[in-house]
Amino acid sequence: MKKIFDNFWQRFGDVDEQTMALRTLKLKADADLSEITRSYRTLASRHHPDRGGDNETFINIRRAYELLRQEVA
Repeated sequence: MKKIFDNFWQRFGDVDEQTMALRTLKLKADADLSEITRSYRTLASRHHPDRGGDNETFINIRRAYELLRQEVA
């Protein structure tokens, strides 16, 4: 029974992370890899610390991109 609950919470957490990643990159749930990449590049260039952006924001954008890229691939 514990295994069933663990699997549920793991999947629930994955959905929540994916939703947050989509929000971070300002994408809809049905975004494909090209849309994900385009949004990442736009936001990353805008928020990159070398260009005056916030380091934490840039890290969140990068994490969102990596998560969504794995989900789509």
